[in-house]
Amino acid sequence: MLTRHLQIRRPLPPAAADTSGSTVFAVGFTAGAVGSLTAMPGAVMVVWCELRGLSKENQRALVQPFIIAIQIFAIGLYCLQPQAIGFDLFRHLALALPAVALGTFIGMSMFSKVNDRIFRCSTLVIILASGCLMVFA
Repeated sequence: MLTRHLQIRRPLPPAAADTSGSTVFAVGFTAGAVGSLTAMPGAVMVVWCELRGLSKENQRALVQPFIIAIQIFAIGLYCLQPQAIGFDLFRHLALALPAVALGTFIGMSMFSKVNDRIFRCSTLVIILASGCLMVFA
């Protein structure tokens, strides 16, 4: 039903949302708080970009550096805590890296092949599914 709504709704005018300093600060603060609580720092940014009507290229250019910055900051905070990073982390990282590499390769190859409508639908459905899994798991 959500996917159908996204397909038939009228597109938003580009950059219709307020981009004042206080709004950008509030969105960044909220995204940082949600990201630290849920390990999904990009979810709020993706929704904000969608509300502004940004293209998939502009969304990617805004969201990816934000996620990298948040993740680097979080790793730095973990490094300041004694015993926060142990051998198990590196073992799990070694197990996960092949899947991450494959998913990254597939995502990058599909990015240029999908149009903005499919990109919007897929990103919002993935965020919705992730949130549902967190609530009901």
